[in-house]
Parts: sequence; C-alpha cells; structure tokens
Amino acid sequence: MVVEPRPITQPEHQHGDSSPCEVVGTAQLRWQVERALRSFSQVQAELIILLAEFDVSGEWAFDGADSCASWLADRHGIARSTARDWLRVSHELARCPTALAAFREGRLSYSAARAVTRITPQHPDRAKEIIDLSIRTAINDLPRTLAGWVQDNETSDQQEERHERETRLSVRVEADGMSVMTLVLPPQLMAEILAVVDGQVRSGAGFNGLTGAARRRSLAGQRARCLHQILTTGSTTTVEREIVLHVRPDGCSMQDGTPVSSHAVASLIDDSFISALIHDIDGKPIDATHRRRLPTRRQRRVVDERHGTRCVDCGSSDLLEYDHNPPFALTHRTVVDELEVRCASCHRKRHRATEGDTA
Repeated sequence: MVVEPRPITQPEHQHGDSSPCEVVGTAQLRWQVERALRSFSQVQAELIILLAEFDVSGEWAFDGADSCASWLADRHGIARSTARDWLRVSHELARCPTALAAFREGRLSYSAARAVTRITPQHPDRAKEIIDLSIRTAINDLPRTLAGWVQDNETSDQQEERHERETRLSVRVEADGMSVMTLVLPPQLMAEILAVVDGQVRSGAGFNGLTGAARRRSLAGQRARCLHQILTTGSTTTVEREIVLHVRPDGCSMQDGTPVSSHAVASLIDDSFISALIHDIDGKPIDATHRRRLPTRRQRRVVDERHGTRCVDCGSSDLLEYDHNPPFALTHRTVVDELEVRCASCHRKRHRATEGDTA
C-alpha cells in the first residue's frame, strides 16, 4: 500500500521576515522514508537474485579474489559474514523457483527469504506451503512459526541432524576492541545454560567486585560476567535451576514459546530439574492455589501462561518476580488471580512506593 503524504504547510511569515521558510511535516518525512525503503528493497532483491549466477560464473576471480564472498568484502566493503549470508540465500532461492518468484514479486522480504531458505532445502516438495505460511506471518513471529512447522513435519532424527549441523560458536572483534561471541545451540541446551547464568545473576554474582556507580551494570553485563565466572572458575552459588516446559495437545515448548521435540525433552531428564505445566483441552493452564507467601512453581507457571512472561510495568522479560496485588499482608494468601509479573527492578520500586504511602 502506498502511503500518500499529508499536505505540507508553510507557517505564516512574521512581520519583517523576508526570507521564505519551508517546514517539512512528519507525514512527508514518513512518506520519504517509506519510498526509500521500497527502493532499497527492490535494489536489494535485484542484487540477491544476481549473486548466485555471478558466483557460478567465476567472474570475481579476474580481480584476484579467492571467492565471491571475498570479492564482495574486498571490492565493495561488505562484511564477509554478510556476504556469505547473501550468497547462501541467493543460491537457495535459485534452487527453489516458488521462493524466488515470491521474493522477486516483493511478497517475501529479504528477512523472510533468509528464514525460509533454511527450511525449503530439506522440504522442496512443500516449498509453496512454507512460503505461504511465511507470507501470512509477521516477520518478528516468523522464526518460531517456522520452528513449529519443522517440529510438526520432521522426525527427531532429522531435527537432531540439523541441530548438530548448525551448532557453532564464533568470535569477532569490534572496532573498539571488544570481542563478540555468537553461540548457536539447540533450544534445550540454551535453556540449561541460561538457567545457570540467570541463577547466578539472581544471587548477585553479576556485581561481584564492583562498587559505587559501577554497580549499575546492565542485566546483559551481569549475564556476561556470570558466564565468564562459571566458565573460568567452575564455581556457582547454590541457586534454583529450573527448565520450564509447556505441554499442550499440539506438542511441547520452552518458556519463551520455542517449540521443542519430545526427544529433546527426554535428553534433559537425567541432568536437569524440569517443571512441566499441563494445559487443558482449551489450551488454558491448570489453576493452582496455596496459602504460603511464596508462590509454588506451578502457580508461577500458571501466572506466566495467563499473563505472559513480561513485566506489567516496563515490559521487560528478564529476571521476573511474582508480586501480590493486593499485598499478602492484607490477604494472607497466595492465589494466581492475585499475582502480577514484575521484573526485579519494578518490583522493588513498587514496594518502596507502597512503603512510602503507608508511612
């Protein structure tokens, strides 16, 4: 859909102001941005489609490059990792006429094509089904949607082979000297790592050795420090380690919604503490109540499923806690209908405000 700009207005000149003054409204700016994005998408699509043929031609070798990715990097300043990704997508589109047509016509964005071409090579006979699903799905939801499709249409052996092939760890150096690590793991293995790391964060280990203003380290910074501590010293404080699985009629998923196979679940049983939240026939979590102050694991998981795993105040999904509303001091009970999800920071702020009102 083409968005037409609202009329651009010019303010009336003040007395004595002889110079014209033109103001570009925000609607015009939005239209210009959208027009530029459409042009960018069209040029990007043309480039991606051409790259596979250019790679096969070998023309890049006449400039002394040892690969097409190197030619893109050395001659045009494209990061090698980006160049390799462009080439992968281009070759997979060339092998899948249905995906290529959707991409050329603009029905499939580059981000969607990048995701789709990780699935279509293993399922060429169902490419149209996969592409139609991708076109109907919002881009931010597409990875989990495709993961769900794979979960329903691949055997455990196929998934295990894919996970083994894609598992990797890479490191690059940024311009400021910092190192960036990329770790790609099957969801159940990543869940185990995060359970240990976040357990350390909750214990306060992410602030070890820091004083004063440095104690304002971000959650991401705390996680990085805790991971380093665990890997280099092997020491962890005693923390609750739990992996949550949601069991529904259509399969299992991790706490964040990532689909996971029953085979993967079985691989966790010997080494991890697992909480399984069972859903009824309507897909709703089974209720749970208790009269002690701290909610049980089952209560926490029911609250997560009902209200989402995000802080009700700031929307964060990290280091969530369970807050009584109305306060436990008034009700002397803990039931799921009176629990709200808040991140640790917002939880503390609310209690400080409540104590101030009470004083």
